[in-house]
Amino acid sequence: MAVRACRLLALVLLSLHVTRAQGAVWNVSTVAELNHAVANYSAGDEIVMASGTYPLSRALWLHRPGVTVRGGTGNREDVVLVGGGMNARGVDEGISVGADDIAVRDLTLAEFYFNGIHTRAENDVDRTVISNVKTLNIGERHIKGSRDPNDSAKVSNDILIENCLMLQTKARSGHPDTNPDYIGGIDMMMTSNLTIRGCVAQGIHGSNNGGNAAIFLWQGHRNVTIECNRIVACAKGIALGNPAAPSANLNTGPWHADTGVIRNNFVLRGVWTGGNNIGLELCSTKNVRVYNNTIYSENASYFRTVSIYDCSPDGLTQDVILGHNLIRGRTKDYTDGSGWTETGNLQDGTGAVITAAWFADPGTGDFHLTPFAGAAVDAGVPVPEVTTDIDGDPRPQGSASDIGADERLVAPTPPHAPTNLQVR
Repeated sequence: MAVRACRLLALVLLSLHVTRAQGAVWNVSTVAELNHAVANYSAGDEIVMASGTYPLSRALWLHRPGVTVRGGTGNREDVVLVGGGMNARGVDEGISVGADDIAVRDLTLAEFYFNGIHTRAENDVDRTVISNVKTLNIGERHIKGSRDPNDSAKVSNDILIENCLMLQTKARSGHPDTNPDYIGGIDMMMTSNLTIRGCVAQGIHGSNNGGNAAIFLWQGHRNVTIECNRIVACAKGIALGNPAAPSANLNTGPWHADTGVIRNNFVLRGVWTGGNNIGLELCSTKNVRVYNNTIYSENASYFRTVSIYDCSPDGLTQDVILGHNLIRGRTKDYTDGSGWTETGNLQDGTGAVITAAWFADPGTGDFHLTPFAGAAVDAGVPVPEVTTDIDGDPRPQGSASDIGADERLVAPTPPHAPTNLQVR
């Protein structure tokens, strides 16, 4: 065993390349080498994984600051970290972020009973970056952000989650410690300056077809940006807060979220008829702007495709604006209506106006506009908070723009050619 350990150490040392400016680069290709690198990295280091599947023997605890953990090719499909199983205890969590300045990039985490990635506000972690990561079949939370319930000063600052794919392809079962629908995508608490952009969530729901939102931010969020995401047939789409009253010791006082923008998102509401399958939910929120989103319920008469709720008399909805959104489905207002306003939304609660023909492929959550969506084109008013669309294409400023998340681009007609609208 001693000889074997020495050989392993020699291999690790050979794979360690040091540069003074950037720290060390740990090139690893086995689980043993990965565990050794995680146990021994220093601030400024990178842990770079070669292509392959890594059946983890334990969670990767990143509890010292300043490290990047990434796949070596840049293709997240090439490096797969595997846990004990979505529905079976074993290695229950993939990566635990417990220190500042940690980045996780370009890899896949699959089959974890609890969480794929877990960031810890109770450790006051700041400047976490999760980029180009795929999470597949996670039993509770694809990306979890926990908090210290007794300390309002412990906040995760400047968190970025971008270009991630959260996918569920199997049924949830075998979780006797939680209810059948205790599952969700991104579930974060206690942040300041959190950005979630360019992510895709698909098929995330529990065994009773309920669950928490694909993007679920509650218990203390200040200055949040949720933009350019696509959510397809999850139990719930985007939620700031939930009907449970905010707890004590939050950085936002009696509100789940204070100050933020939700813009340019595609949301396909789940197909189920239960009362908890909501496209957009806002509970005890303050100073929030919801602009230019496309939210689509196949059942247009569903009573709360959009839901607005006051959790407690102290955290009443305040200064919330819903503007220039394209909504197929109804809005349920549980408030007295004084804390929020609407402007320029195009909403259809019967399905007679906004139909599937308006969009490129609504069944997959592709809500790019077609020529049949003429009522949405140039029908909106530009707002300073929305200068581009879901694809990054510019929106006209100073003139009419399109309602919803897509600014439809029409190619110019060539000279002497017949007029023909070109749909992206």
